[in-house]
Amino acid sequence: MPTPHLVFVVNTDWFFLSHRLPIALAARDAGFRVTLLAGEAGRADEVRGHGLGFEYVPFDRGGLHPRRDLRTVGALARSFRRLRPDIVHLVTPKAVIYGAWAARLAGVRRIVAAVSGLGVAFGRPNRPLARLVEGLYRSALRMPVAGGAVRVIFQNPDDADLFVRLGIVTPERVIRIRGSGVDLARFRPTPEPPGPVRVLFASRLLAEKGADVFVEVARRMRGRPHVRFTMAGRIDPGNPTSLSESDLRRAELDGGVEVCGHVEDMAKLMAACHVVAFPTRYREGLPKVLAEAAAAGRPIVASDVPGVREVVAHGVNGLLVAPGDVDATVFALERLVDDAGMRRRMGEQGRRLAEAGLGLDGVVDAHMSLYDELLESV
Repeated sequence: MPTPHLVFVVNTDWFFLSHRLPIALAARDAGFRVTLLAGEAGRADEVRGHGLGFEYVPFDRGGLHPRRDLRTVGALARSFRRLRPDIVHLVTPKAVIYGAWAARLAGVRRIVAAVSGLGVAFGRPNRPLARLVEGLYRSALRMPVAGGAVRVIFQNPDDADLFVRLGIVTPERVIRIRGSGVDLARFRPTPEPPGPVRVLFASRLLAEKGADVFVEVARRMRGRPHVRFTMAGRIDPGNPTSLSESDLRRAELDGGVEVCGHVEDMAKLMAACHVVAFPTRYREGLPKVLAEAAAAGRPIVASDVPGVREVVAHGVNGLLVAPGDVDATVFALERLVDDAGMRRRMGEQGRRLAEAGLGLDGVVDAHMSLYDELLESV
């Protein structure tokens, strides 16, 4: 067989580098030609530096804009016809929906769609937005081209069950892979650092992800002398729920939050904290930061939502609270701040959980097996 061509479609280059690069490199090393189609955020040369192809495709990430979104579908279809991929791997919601439409238009026979969390829309059933997004997914994933195949990767059972129940996918197309994988050799338990207990929030700085809850929790707990709060992550101008620069300044002034922006060395950041907080408001896939926290032996306080429950067992390696509940989040954090023994026990359990099913090698192997199965059977 000629060299198989694997084409990833992702809304931004940085998300691909953060969440899918090891899979792409494994495919490259296995003999695939690998190309990324993505909206550019300044890291295209880094993608090419790994020996991968890169082509820019305009993605409008903020909401639904039919005219611009149809242009994206057309651009993807033209790229697919020119590149002639053997497999397209679609990641992030718009890439899944518009990429699947474009793949059918271009006659691509093998589609892998990664549903990595369902966001806020599916958290509000029977709302017009939920029904619209449900319909878009159904139209995108319903049928491959004649003689082709669609496989849909889910990171947690809640999302898989929901899509099957709604008739968006059939059970035989469902693939379960737990998250993006964490490097268990890089993220290892280390002794707690000396000094005040440091609580870390590391994510995009969105209200949807609970960034505003974290800031309010820090403000309420500021009077406690032995606790500090650190916030790491990007402002996202393309998302209407993103915190602003003025919001971050207020967090520093009113809540004493240390704002450190985007951090590349997450293992070092985990080692410098005592507890990880993730008060997200929406349905997650399987948050990478929580897999990293578990691998690093750090206890977690997080929202009780799909995806998070794949990483955090309440009372075992962390504490779950209702989404958006500031009081409950404060109470849970106070328990961990005041009890070093609990932090140690939960951290140890988190590491065991990570070793049992969150490692990067297993995630990469599962993807390679899926690619091989599609090439052999279709």
